[in-house]
Amino acid sequence: MDGPIIDAASLLSLTGDAVIRIAPDFTVLDADDRALTIIGITREEAIGRHLWSFVPPDEVDNPRREWLDFYNRDVTRVPMEWRNDVRIQRTDGSRFEAAVGAQWLEDGTAVLVFNNIEGRFDAERRVALLAQQYQDLFQNLPIAVWENDMRPLMPWIDSLPTPPDATAAWLHANPHLIREHVDEIRVQAINRAAAEQIVAESTDPDYLADTLRRGTPDEGIGTFPEQIQAIREGVSYSVATGVAGRADGSLFDVEVHQFIPTVDGELDLSRVLVTIIDTTGALRIQRQLGDAVSSRDQLITSVAHELRTPLTVVVGLMHTLAESHRNLPEGEIADLLALASAEADDLSHLVDDLLTYSRVGTGDHHIVEGPVDLSALVNELLARSFRHGGPPVEVEGTAKATGDPRRIRQIARNLLTNAARYGGPNIEVQLEMGDRAMLRVIDDGEGIPREASDVFAAYSRAHEGAGLPGAIGLGLTISRSLAEAMNGALTHRRVGGHTVFELSLPPVEE
Repeated sequence: MDGPIIDAASLLSLTGDAVIRIAPDFTVLDADDRALTIIGITREEAIGRHLWSFVPPDEVDNPRREWLDFYNRDVTRVPMEWRNDVRIQRTDGSRFEAAVGAQWLEDGTAVLVFNNIEGRFDAERRVALLAQQYQDLFQNLPIAVWENDMRPLMPWIDSLPTPPDATAAWLHANPHLIREHVDEIRVQAINRAAAEQIVAESTDPDYLADTLRRGTPDEGIGTFPEQIQAIREGVSYSVATGVAGRADGSLFDVEVHQFIPTVDGELDLSRVLVTIIDTTGALRIQRQLGDAVSSRDQLITSVAHELRTPLTVVVGLMHTLAESHRNLPEGEIADLLALASAEADDLSHLVDDLLTYSRVGTGDHHIVEGPVDLSALVNELLARSFRHGGPPVEVEGTAKATGDPRRIRQIARNLLTNAARYGGPNIEVQLEMGDRAMLRVIDDGEGIPREASDVFAAYSRAHEGAGLPGAIGLGLTISRSLAEAMNGALTHRRVGGHTVFELSLPPVEE
């Protein structure tokens, strides 16, 4: 057979790989020192040995078929072909992966050139393992992650007329440019958390690209301007906040982290990782904290006002009595003392509310339970605390509850005070016995202009306006907490033009 003119001795001496020269009957004619060393055999032991003795017996069929096919082909012009799926067995029985090539020589024999590529296979296996680990991590991360190819955007990004550090501001002023080019982003993959976040029906790249385009809110362009500015500035990691859209058209607040890998000192825009954190809940809590701080400031102002008003009256009355008591009739002195006592009671009640509220969070209300005649309690409260002006209060029915008399009185006082301050001209107290002892305070005022769920919120004041007495906004919060501490409940509803606060307590067991 004619073949390429290759000198066998030169090939054996010049190649850097291991070389074995074989006869047409597949026996070894010669081998270089490297081949002998790799296989672990002497030259004398190798010469005359059959080629298949160097292949593991359980794997010999496949290489044999391929070699015979190679041997029978017209390979006079075929260059040496490498293959990576051959195992070679050493004389001690151990095996190794080898890349093998073959070439005909001028005398009709052939040479096999091979090298040990086990290290390369190990590296390839490690790379494959790392790739699988990356995919597993990517898919199972609890936060939403997108993998995007941003390279198609580069011609447009490179053409932007602004300095890199002004990119975001300029794009926010020209949002139509984002909408024109956002669908050029190639979505490579999204993880499960991202699919759930945007309510995606599919992870198909075309569907995701369309979702990305539709998810750009009409009133804004999300965080794309900041992400594009980071690319222009060569920043591999950046954070931006904005609004994103779901596949169903709903919007949510987001914090977007963009990571661009660096390869050989250059940003690799083919695999840009973008994590999207839904910050709607966090922003809501932040707003609630801001409201709480504002409410606290209002509380301090209201408490100061509430304390100052009765204190001013008490101090003024005491000065009047101290300076003029000898010249005042006894009846007038009695009226002044009664008025001072009422104002002092208001101060005491305010302090009591504040102390009670300080225990709301811990539930440490120190409840002393016993039988309470609600009719007697309400009438006594009206006689002592509501005798100086205010709308008339009608009491109907009787009821006896199990609870702490002091705490029930505090609840009833708060409900009656609320009705007297903000209710209409007619206030009614209904008492009723059944499975529960019920105390209802009803007024025909305009009602509380807010949702019932907010009525019992701390620091909230349902009514604001000129001519209305101040309030610290804790009375209803405290009252509900006290009711629950006594295994009761306090509810609010609006019925037929009337505001109804209903206190429900365990009845007295006969």
